[in-house]
Amino acid sequence: MLAVLLAAGAIGWISRRMITKPVEQIEDFSRRVAGGDYSTRLEGSFKFELGQLADHLRDMVEAFKRGLGFSRGLQSSLTTACLFMDRHEKLTFVNQEYLDLFGKPGKPEDYQGMTLAELFYGDANKETVAGKAMSRNRSFRDMEMETKAQDGSEVFVRYDVAPCRIWTATSSALSPCSTT
Repeated sequence: MLAVLLAAGAIGWISRRMITKPVEQIEDFSRRVAGGDYSTRLEGSFKFELGQLADHLRDMVEAFKRGLGFSRGLQSSLTTACLFMDRHEKLTFVNQEYLDLFGKPGKPEDYQGMTLAELFYGDANKETVAGKAMSRNRSFRDMEMETKAQDGSEVFVRYDVAPCRIWTATSSALSPCSTT
């Protein structure tokens, strides 16, 4: 009986050390990455299939960080007034040049998640050219607009709006890219 208990205890200890703890480490790593902590590292020594899984996860996160870094670097280097939004017309990126052009106060991050219509018209229900571009899946080029900046000064703008395709392995999503 004692031998059976010792064997069960040993199996439990080995199982915890070789399977449960490594799975918990991998799960914690993936949760942190999914939560936006891209500086996290998957530490530990993993054996067998868990070692392969850990290596693939590390490679996948590194490739994701390179792509995200490229995208963010490209966005931050834009010197033309520019914005990007998701398929619900919520801003995912707006640069300071855009805000300055239209006399909008604050920093670009203050406008994250706001709809384009809210930013531009102060009315989330107003139709936008970007919305038309997405619903029709077509670009609008050399558009012209004369409007007033927030300070009342006149602004004349020539702009392009185009739906951008964000590709995944199984589908693509439209998101408008607008430059002025």
